[in-house]
This record gives sequence, C-alpha cells and structure tokens, in this order.
Amino acid sequence: MSLDPSDVMLASVLRENFYRPLRLLCKIFQVNEAPLMAELDGLKTVADLLPLFEKISEESPVDECGFQPQLAPQLDEVGVYVLRDMTILIGSPSGVAFAIDLKGEELMLYASTFGLSTSMERGCAVSPGTEDELAVLSHDAKRLLFDALNAFPLPPVGDGQLVRDAILRKLNYRPVEKFYLEKRLADQLLMAFDAIDAARGVAPDEDESFARCWAELNTMGTEPATGEFITKVLHGMDDNLSVEFFSDPMEPIITELILDYQMPDDRELEVCVDMIGVSISLGFALFLIGEDAVFEPAEAACFFRNTSDDLRASCLRVLDFLAIVTEGNCEVERRRARRVVSANLQTVAA
Repeated sequence: MSLDPSDVMLASVLRENFYRPLRLLCKIFQVNEAPLMAELDGLKTVADLLPLFEKISEESPVDECGFQPQLAPQLDEVGVYVLRDMTILIGSPSGVAFAIDLKGEELMLYASTFGLSTSMERGCAVSPGTEDELAVLSHDAKRLLFDALNAFPLPPVGDGQLVRDAILRKLNYRPVEKFYLEKRLADQLLMAFDAIDAARGVAPDEDESFARCWAELNTMGTEPATGEFITKVLHGMDDNLSVEFFSDPMEPIITELILDYQMPDDRELEVCVDMIGVSISLGFALFLIGEDAVFEPAEAACFFRNTSDDLRASCLRVLDFLAIVTEGNCEVERRRARRVVSANLQTVAA
C-alpha cells in the first residue's frame, strides 16, 4: 500500500474519537461545528479527514493564525498504512503557539511548559517557565490559546481545572477591545465618524452625532480611549455600526480599526483607520484620503440596482462630505462618482 491519503486507513479508535479535536478546532477558529460533525460517520481514510480540516480553514474568520495537522501513519502487520493518532500545530507564521494531540481516547493541549489532558491517569501540569513562554506569544496567538483553554473538555476528576486556571492567569490575556487606541489612530477617528454621520444624515452638532461624541471624549477624557468605548457607547447610539480592531502583534495597543456602517438596502459603508490615515469605501468607490481614489461606474450600477432612493441619498451625503478632504485626483473621482450617483444609473449599466 502507498502513503496516498486514500490508501491510508484510519484506526477504529481514531475514528471514534476524532470528534474531540475537531470540536476543539471549531471552537478555536470560530466555525460552526454541526455540519462537520454530521460528516464523521463516513470516515475511513485520511482522504476523508483532509476535507474537514480544509473546511475549517476556509470558513474561519481568523486569518492571523492557522493550524497544521501532522499525520504520521504506520504500517500494520499486514503491510497496510494506518493512522492511529495525530498532532495539530496551532500558531502564526512566526511560530507554533501550542499543539493538540489525539492519542487513542486521550486528547491533549500543550506547549513545552504546560499541558492539559482528558486522561485522569496522565493528569495536567504547569511549570515555572510557563509565564516566560506565554510572554513571547503574539496577541492573536494568545487569543487562540485563551479560547482553546476555555473550550478544552477537562475530566470530571483531577487537577485539570486548577491547572487551566493557573495557565490562564499566566497568559494574562485581554480582549483587543480593552486596549488603548494609539494616539495617531485616535486623532484620525474624527474624520471617520464625520463620514459615517454623513451617511446617517446626522449633523455634526446634533446629540446623535458620532463625531461630536468622539470629540467630547477626546477633549474631556482623562486618559486615552479604549476600543471598548466604541463598541459600547457608539454602537449603543446606532446598532447599524460595527467595528473590528487590530492590534500591534506584541504590544497591547490598537493600531487599526475597520468601521462598518449598514446603509439602506443591505449596503455598507466601510471606513478603515490605521496609523497612515483613513480610507473610505462605498462599494463602488474607494477614497484613500490625501492619497488617491478609484471610482468604478460599472460597479456603481450593480451597487444601486434594485435599491431605493434612500441609499442613493446616503451615498451622496458621503460624497459631499468628502469634498472638504479631497483634492487633485481624489476630487476628480469624487465628482465623477457624484454625477453618476445623482443620475439615472440605467445608462451606466447598459
């Protein structure tokens, strides 16, 4: 027999227990486990396993880190390759953060200085070097380990819970929303909120204005703002706003965020704010403030097809706001976009 995945058989104990690492991977990488669990009955060869791993990778919203199965089949007594156990390495391009093992009925989560196990005989452990090992992990890797530790199925008897709590304390993980915004990022946010207020049809001096709320915080706040302020306060003002944060790989500080605002007819205004500046995307036009702009008439035709006048009005308000922050090529593209949006788009679509 060859090592071709379709020729490598799965040992019965692996088939019966594969749901354990699969379920844990789904928790870590935020994938719905139900459809994958439904496919477990037909597992026979490694070729049946690989598509399940691929689906997790494809469907996961986590793109900063990933996983790599390590499969080492062995020849049995009749010369057939059989896979009896597996190791799954989890981490980022900079290195492995931790691993998951399935050996027989035992599931393990471990790194070089700590480990959890579902086996009551083997037990769990944490060493004095754990804190130093965890300190060098990126924030994204810490988040994956935090989720893995909380989702790990510990046995009902033993020291597993105490060990997990000790690892979590040493991990000292904080969600990115609790980080402070880098000062340059905070300064750029006023323009971002002005653009979103324009889409909402809210004037800058109104109480419901995102920009006014943000300006007041920066003026009256005694310390830098956290991402939590945006998620709790501003999202509470208008639940059409959602935000995604990105941090420095090693420092607890937010260096980029993406604001999505839901406009009429299920269309979105996306505003990206980073250390360089602000970019505003209307779906059919992209403005890199102070740099460049791109407008696609054909995409505008698709964007507005079968939509209401409310969407057109919302986009026009954003384009009119951009007049005060664009020049050169940006201003040329803004004017082109405005003419098309305010005209009958059927001509453009033809």
